[in-house]
Amino acid sequence: MLNVNKKLWSFIIGLMMSVSFVWLVAFANSLPIPSFLASTPASLTVYYSEIVTIFLSIVFTYTMIILMRQILGLCPSEHPFWLLLPVCIFILGLFVANHVLLTTLLCAALPALILLSLRYWRQRFNQRRIFS
Repeated sequence: MLNVNKKLWSFIIGLMMSVSFVWLVAFANSLPIPSFLASTPASLTVYYSEIVTIFLSIVFTYTMIILMRQILGLCPSEHPFWLLLPVCIFILGLFVANHVLLTTLLCAALPALILLSLRYWRQRFNQRRIFS
């Protein structure tokens, strides 16, 4: 691991995740709807890009957790505040600045927040330090 503060690395990874939400949404919107789904009811095709965004967000967040552990030696439960701070500020700024994109980008941000929170609480439960 590079000799840099672990809080700084958590913050940088949180920033990378915040920026990646925009990319994930743009990538999911650019994917064409498969031909076998084109004949299904319109409700499924309307939500296709959101479903793909949620799936990509889960895969990306899980990959980031693995890379944090393997390359940097960080666990998301060590400094969750610094990891989640950029994501929460991004969501708050999006809420204030642009309501139109809020629901689309929440499809990418909420699965990431849920996955990171579950990882944090599982680590705390395994260490038996739930309320400390």
